[in-house]
Amino acid sequence: MVTPIYLVNQVLGDNFGFTVRFPTDPTGGKLVMTLKKDPSSAVADAQKTIDPIPTTPIDSELKYNVTIALTAAETALLSEGTYYFDIVQTDTAGIVSHILDPDSTVSFVASIT
Repeated sequence: MVTPIYLVNQVLGDNFGFTVRFPTDPTGGKLVMTLKKDPSSAVADAQKTIDPIPTTPIDSELKYNVTIALTAAETALLSEGTYYFDIVQTDTAGIVSHILDPDSTVSFVASIT
């Protein structure tokens, strides 16, 4: 089971993302990060998709690292406030699993001084 995470003070206009560490090779699968103000909405406020996941080398800890992130330009288009977000993987067999719980939240602010 995945546990929600709660992030605060992410600055609009900065990159926002994660490096997912897989224990098995995710090459050829799909990774999607979705942000929504309203978690029941069928439309995302922002979304990043890696499809297919490219060939991913194994690191010294025997993990496969894939970075998924919104660019600074993409977060600049969002408005201040809290968004629900998740990361979902679909493997090459079509099995879908949550990497991050969809009840996770991130709050965006204009700047931190």
